[in-house]
This record gives sequence, structure tokens and C-alpha cells, in this order.
Amino acid sequence: MMRVLIVDDEYPARRELRAQLARFPDVQVVGEAASAEEAYELIAALNYDVVFLDIEMPGMSGMDLARRISRGPSGPRVVFTTAYPQYALEAFQVGAVGYLLKPFDEERLGELLDRIAGPRGALPAREAGGPAPAGPRREPGARAPSDAPASRTPPRIPVEKAGKTLLVHPSEIAFIYAQEEQVYVKLHSERLPCRFTLRQLDARLAPYGFLRVHRRFLVNLEKVREVVPYFKGSIGLVVADAERTEIPVSRGLTPLVRRRLGLREE
Repeated sequence: MMRVLIVDDEYPARRELRAQLARFPDVQVVGEAASAEEAYELIAALNYDVVFLDIEMPGMSGMDLARRISRGPSGPRVVFTTAYPQYALEAFQVGAVGYLLKPFDEERLGELLDRIAGPRGALPAREAGGPAPAGPRREPGARAPSDAPASRTPPRIPVEKAGKTLLVHPSEIAFIYAQEEQVYVKLHSERLPCRFTLRQLDARLAPYGFLRVHRRFLVNLEKVREVVPYFKGSIGLVVADAERTEIPVSRGLTPLVRRRLGLREE
């Protein structure tokens, strides 16, 4: 039985795909998610064989989620379902096993499912460079042996200062934020502009203790010094920069942030 997770921010699209997949007796839809962030939590907690993933969604994109899946030692295969043909090359570069352009029919879906399952109805081993077979899960951001920063050099982040490009080590960064279409890297006592987007930086830094806590903020959890309670269960994070900056956490991400900080869920 092929265990499937559907990820799309539009409910009608999820409903339609679920109905299509229900026509295949060897496929079981065991989960749905309306965002890549929610899907990331589900993938960390449960075993899925295949994720049907939209690309353009609010917050983390489907492509960013696929990159996270491909970095880990285990995880589901990714099939992109999208109305945009221009992402096809990038999709297969991140290890996708399928790319379905909406609207697609049952025949096209069936051909893809047969290819994924293999000639004997069993999921084949992943190809080199693609996502690994499904296996034991871990909490989002938890370090597995092959994903541990100790096994590779953390990426330096290029920032601009006085007409020069500096390379900043992640351990120097308190948080990163977007303001008026510009991304800034906040060090202890200065902020420096960066040419990467928050999505790109999230993908680069997630294995090194950084977490997207808000659509505008990416935080180094090692720099969090205080959790401030907000209205209706929301929280803010005070980080260890010179200004003791307080960063808001999106309500939907609050449970994940609390878990990552080792706090009791409320």
C-alpha cells in the first residue's frame, strides 16, 4: 500500500486529488496539509511513501520543502502538482520523481503511480542524488548522523558592508528578517543587507538551528534567551543581540517553536 500525503494551500485542489487517488486501490491518502510548514511537521512525525506537493504556497514554497526532504537520510518521494511549467527542471534537480501539470487526468496520474510503485508493486530504491527511502522520522530540524553540521562546513552567508561582500558564519547571526523587499542579517550589534531571499536562507540554514518563525523572520534558536507570552497563546522570542530584540512568532508556528525550544505545549 502506497501511503500518500497531499500538500496544497487550496482546499478544492486537495479534494480533487484525493478523489482521483481514491480510484487506485493500492494508494492510501493518510494526510493533508495546507502549507509546506505543516507538511514538514507531518513528514517528521509519520511515514509517507509519496508527497504530492504544490509549488507556489504562502510561506515556505513546495520547492523549499522538497529541498529539505532531499537533504535528510530518509523521506518520501516527491511529486509536484502545479499549474506552472517553468519549475520542471528545478523540480527534478531537487529529486522529484514526478511533475504533474494541473489539470491532469486519471490516466496520467495512473502512469506515474505505476512508475513509482515499480513492476512488482513495491516502491523501488531511490536513484542516486534523489530522496532516500522512507525510514525512521525525526523532529523537524533534529540532526541525523548524515545531516549533522559536524559532518560538513556550515554555509557562510554573504552580506554587504561598505561596498564589500563579507562572509558571515551562521553562529554570528542572531536573526534574519525582511523589510520593504530587502533582507537583513542581524549580528550582535549591526544589521547588514543580504541579496538572498528568506526562503533561500531558510533552506540553507535549517540544518544549523535556524527556524522560520514568521513570514518576515528567520531565527537562530541558539540565540533565543527569553520567551514572551502574547495574547491567545502566541509568543515572542527575545534574542541575544545588543538590543535584545523581541521577535513575534506566527500563531500557526507557535507549537513547533515551543517544541524546538523544549517548552511545554499549551
